[in-house]
Amino acid sequence: MGLIPESKIAEIRDRTDIVAIIGEHVPLRRAGVNHLGLCPFHQEKSPSFNVSASKQFFYCFGCQKSGDVFRFLMELEGRTFVDVARDLARRAGVDIPEEAAEASPQRRAQRLQQESERARLLKLCELAARFYEAQLAEHERARQYIESRGISAEIRARFRLGYAPPAWDALIRAMAQRGVPHELAESAGLVLRKEGVAALPAGAPATAHTHYDRFRDRVMFPLLVPIIGAAARAAGATALGDVIAFGGRVLPEAHSEGAKYINSPETPLYKKGDNLYGLHAAREPIRQRRQVVLVEGNFDVLALHQHGFENTVAPMGTALTEAQIQKLSRLLAPDGHVVLMLDGDKAGRSATMKDIALFMFSQANLSDVALLSQRDVDVRVARLPDGEDPDTFAQRDREGLARCVRAAKPALDYVLDEAIAQAEHDSVAGKAKVLAKVAPLLKSLRNQTVQELHVDRLASSLGISTDLVWRHLQGVQIPSVAAITNAPTRSPAAAAPRAPAHPGTGAGAAPPQSGRPPLERPPQQLDRRPTTDRRPPPLERRPPSFDQRPPSVDRQSLLDRPPLD
Repeated sequence: MGLIPESKIAEIRDRTDIVAIIGEHVPLRRAGVNHLGLCPFHQEKSPSFNVSASKQFFYCFGCQKSGDVFRFLMELEGRTFVDVARDLARRAGVDIPEEAAEASPQRRAQRLQQESERARLLKLCELAARFYEAQLAEHERARQYIESRGISAEIRARFRLGYAPPAWDALIRAMAQRGVPHELAESAGLVLRKEGVAALPAGAPATAHTHYDRFRDRVMFPLLVPIIGAAARAAGATALGDVIAFGGRVLPEAHSEGAKYINSPETPLYKKGDNLYGLHAAREPIRQRRQVVLVEGNFDVLALHQHGFENTVAPMGTALTEAQIQKLSRLLAPDGHVVLMLDGDKAGRSATMKDIALFMFSQANLSDVALLSQRDVDVRVARLPDGEDPDTFAQRDREGLARCVRAAKPALDYVLDEAIAQAEHDSVAGKAKVLAKVAPLLKSLRNQTVQELHVDRLASSLGISTDLVWRHLQGVQIPSVAAITNAPTRSPAAAAPRAPAHPGTGAGAAPPQSGRPPLERPPQQLDRRPTTDRRPPPLERRPPSFDQRPPSVDRQSLLDRPPLD
């Protein structure tokens, strides 16, 4: 996708009425030359959100968010600058020039075909979701299982839970009645072609002789994505979201040879690692509370939403990815934070450690993301009691769960506590193992003061000098994000390798190796410093050059901070 010229950006801004755009989301009233309303980015009772029509600018005196119409829609809807700019350009009647490759007749035809295919796939996924919902209403066995998990009818409707019957061709028959082409059903990941059968004619519906349903005898969890922009206005306020994929959980007593959980394969609508389960219902609570609770499973999301933790999401059975982190960071305010709440067992704690590493390395290595978002991700860990998981704990002790969320530790404190508690303090090998384990996280810290405090704490806990810790950090190489996200996934549903997220933002993005100032503590300075003052000298702060950004990063992201008048 080519860059949008600055002249076109200025033209879009000049031809867009910021009061009208913001007024579609926030009730505004005139207050002198400006307009006033309740801020959509934080909770308030007295309006402090000001919009200036003459300056094409908004500012909140409560949370200090400000910007132009581009920034407003990016912050409110979590969209990229390019997406917002093209949407506003269509509304304002501004033509955005295309590069030669994009403007060719072949490329235009391909783009129109892709857009048409996406619309057809969305309709088919909606058809499948309604079919599964209707099947749930007819099968008492599936309803009883959902009720046994403590899920209310309201939550069931909000998340559009369904049931895939045990028949191998139940959905196939429903789609054949609607004349759905087999190519489209295969592309949506809803059916699988049998081996060794002759291909059907183009456009013919799938049959039980040639295909079989992917999901059978499973509780179905549609993946809903928020409807944003013009599509949201057309859908109306009651729309829950677009269905783009499904997850299925086999019933406990079912005799299935498959995994307990399976998800849709990658499709033109769905990329593994790009989406979060429950985000369609959690967007506004996350923005209002400035907090997101991240759990492991779909039932965890349902249980926490039912008990008032409506800012809860889950990563759809995969290890956490950079794309998911970016979605969350765009929704959180600068003072917002993420609470990792995973099972209180050894496996859950191991998954927590991997997610902490990914969050922290996303701040340290992908420096351009941090610069454009103008905030780091504050990660905390809620440690559940041993043997508990978020689902059952929420059902049994809501107040106890709330206390765990309030008492969530900063991520690095959690890492240090876990590492130190497991260390063999009396052995040199045990201390070296702890130091090697936490050193990459310490080095990835952007805040020098916080880094110094953690170094002092680690040295004190292990009974070693801070000089030794600093010398060790000098030789530490921060692992790439890909190395972290290639860790084993959490559930059988994620057994297949994950495809990388969007170029430059996914797990495959190469981290800039020189974008951070090095830890330099000359030996002569270490020897001359008194033992009572072992803080490191100030780090050299060098602004990253353009060449230091990962080569796979989309340069269009530099426009995510449009010049403000």
